[in-house]
Amino acid sequence: MEPTPAVGARSRSSLGRTIDRGVARFENVLGIILVITVVTVVTLQIIFRFFLHQPLSWSGETATYLLLWITFLGMAIAQRERAHPAMQVLPKLPGALQRPVEWICWLGTAGMFLFLGLGGLELSFLHHVQRSPATGLPIWVVYSGLPVGGTLGLWHTLRDLPGLLRGEEAPKAWH
Repeated sequence: MEPTPAVGARSRSSLGRTIDRGVARFENVLGIILVITVVTVVTLQIIFRFFLHQPLSWSGETATYLLLWITFLGMAIAQRERAHPAMQVLPKLPGALQRPVEWICWLGTAGMFLFLGLGGLELSFLHHVQRSPATGLPIWVVYSGLPVGGTLGLWHTLRDLPGLLRGEEAPKAWH
């Protein structure tokens, strides 16, 4: 019979799972809204341009901005689901090399998401007064897709750290 975890440990893991579910729900709902919106905008663009002969001036720009958000949100969701493509260059590393390679992969992934988050935040601040030409939307709203996706991706990467510290088998996304 396995020992039962301490009350504090149980509540932390339960809290972690609750936060994870909330983050996943947020990502899924936002992703659905973004995809439905881009499909609607592109459909309107086609209808107005080819059937009504009155092209919309804002539709192309809006679709581009929505696709940017979908890309960075999708990157975070792929990290959550461990769905990023993996290269199996050295599938059977000797035990002494396996752990350092897992750490290098984890650090590279965490570093990439941190770079996207911080770099995107800086980019958003640098362009806080600019507005897009067709919609008048503040450019920082467009660029904020980078820090949002980077932060969510970093969250999912950090979620794997306890397993890496315990020496568990690396998730597929690490290699």
